[in-house]
Amino acid sequence: MKKSAALAGMIMFFLLYGVVLSAAGSIFYFEDFSKVPLNSLPQSWQGGEKMEVQEKQGKRFLTAFEKTNTQVITIPNIKYSKNYEIKLTGLYHLSERNSYGYVLFTGSVFCGVSREYCGINNNDGGLNEDINGKMFTAVFKKKGDNLSFQVNNSPAVTLSDSRFKPSDAFKLVINRPGIGEAQIYEIKMTDLGE
Repeated sequence: MKKSAALAGMIMFFLLYGVVLSAAGSIFYFEDFSKVPLNSLPQSWQGGEKMEVQEKQGKRFLTAFEKTNTQVITIPNIKYSKNYEIKLTGLYHLSERNSYGYVLFTGSVFCGVSREYCGINNNDGGLNEDINGKMFTAVFKKKGDNLSFQVNNSPAVTLSDSRFKPSDAFKLVINRPGIGEAQIYEIKMTDLGE
């Protein structure tokens, strides 16, 4: 009897310990628009009145269906982990070189992407290339008090902020999108563990 109880306890320990270990790297939010009906937005999203999901060459993406002013999209009820990464994949079409086309808000931090630079709050860094008309991947990371933002393989822009706390939502701002200019293919949020 004692052996079976001890064995059950060990199994429970390893199961619980395994769950803790496997939390790092787990995806806690993912959207690639593959299950979203065309000409609509994901159900829980708020805002983005001039944005919709379209499909080209078998790939779905979020884009504007008419020229518009700034569009703000909020994804509510995000349960951020202590350390996490937000990855946004898109295609950039903007004629203006010095304005942010995409801005990501997570808590008190905003990260911006323009044709030739990216920034986190008021810290800017240059990109290795002009990304106009090209696919890009923008990555925000939070590890402890260290925050970083990087586009493609360009050097990351970093910031340390001990007061940073994420909100319970994620906000994406798309500045002045024209038809087909702003294309978002994927948003993925991953737990980076302790």
